[in-house]
Amino acid sequence: MRKLTLDCSQISTKIGLHLQLTELLDLPEYYGNNLDALADCLSEIHQDTCLVLEQPEALMDALGDYAERFFRLLEHCASENPFFHVEMSIEKAAPAAAAVPKMKLAEALQERADLNRSIQQLESRLSANAVMQEGEDPAEDPKELLEQLNRSIDRLEELTAAINLRNSTTIHEGETLTRMIARRDALTLRLRILRQFAGQASTTAHRARGSEIRIISTVNVKALQKELDNLSRELRLLDNTIQSINWSTEL
Repeated sequence: MRKLTLDCSQISTKIGLHLQLTELLDLPEYYGNNLDALADCLSEIHQDTCLVLEQPEALMDALGDYAERFFRLLEHCASENPFFHVEMSIEKAAPAAAAVPKMKLAEALQERADLNRSIQQLESRLSANAVMQEGEDPAEDPKELLEQLNRSIDRLEELTAAINLRNSTTIHEGETLTRMIARRDALTLRLRILRQFAGQASTTAHRARGSEIRIISTVNVKALQKELDNLSRELRLLDNTIQSINWSTEL
């Protein structure tokens, strides 16, 4: 397998990215220097090739959403073309995460959840101390509460940016953690709706209105339940994988 390395720290523009890819992958002269053209070229690779991205977080800093689209495209092409593979090598912490103490991704997620709860409590406390009876003092100083709120929100912004960046640059079996989380969310939504539907379809009854009317299911409940069991198992395994990655990945 040929292994090609793209140093993302040396790229600061979209055209710069495509020029580097053109040289590295020996793309044809008609290459259009855009993501659609790149997808077409990657689908035509017929020699085992692994594209290694060094310091992908630098590309996120330089190109933002375009870098995310680029990463997702590589992930998709790697899943579609058995001859194309992609790896990401994280060599230094991203600037957005520089102020975040060293911790596991799972620990950062726990802290983010705590911050969200704290912010909700501060919001309630601020509302309770927004007005007072003339001549009395508020139970809590609104200025102090606002200072706590601002510190919490600043920390939440910092932590969320670091988590999102790490999710988008962490790859497991050719799939980014961002994509895995999206798949878990979609499975959870699908299961919730199907479970509700299965419960409704399982309810049969009779009612009389002049003559007896039988209420029957419109779907095969047994087959639907089997599908629910399979989806539940898929969700459980996926969630276990995500949790394992969270506890083994440094923020």
